[in-house]
Amino acid sequence: MTQEQITKNQQSIEKARKAGEQEKARALKDSAYVTRGPVTRSARRDDFFPGRSESMDARVQMRLGAVSFSIGLMAYNSLTRSAQWRWAEQQRVGQDDLLQYTGKPRRTVKLSGELHAGICDGLGFDELELLQSQADLAAPQLLVSAVGDVLGYWVVKSVESTGTSFLPGGGPRHATFSMELQHYADDIHNP
Repeated sequence: MTQEQITKNQQSIEKARKAGEQEKARALKDSAYVTRGPVTRSARRDDFFPGRSESMDARVQMRLGAVSFSIGLMAYNSLTRSAQWRWAEQQRVGQDDLLQYTGKPRRTVKLSGELHAGICDGLGFDELELLQSQADLAAPQLLVSAVGDVLGYWVVKSVESTGTSFLPGGGPRHATFSMELQHYADDIHNP
């Protein structure tokens, strides 16, 4: 998509909003996420994080649905991606076995990080609660990288948190968290 097409798309979104056509505006906005390339990345990021300043965007590591992993709130310090490919062994009489590709299981991502009560008034703990509430919805969530790349829909398989060094009132001063995500589909309507 060229810069001219992006500008035209944004103008169409604004016209649809002013005319009260929310569905059309949403569809036009979603179409901006589908395109790829260096020009559209910043446009998609700006659309995805409305009302946030550039300095706030620079701190976001990743976003899963409504949950932001960002420096100062709920930052992960370890990210492990896993992908596998299945090869079945076919035995042959008097010859070496052959391998046959039989597909691949879903990709997984494991994140782990730390939360501190003294940073941002403990708002990272609120993000962790939001993550667990979002996982309780039992619905795939859109995963978007810091540069605006749409990574598809993912489900939360597990979340584990451990609080230590507690404050008066019972809240932890420090907590570690880990979670596992599994890829659901690139297109939610066509898994």
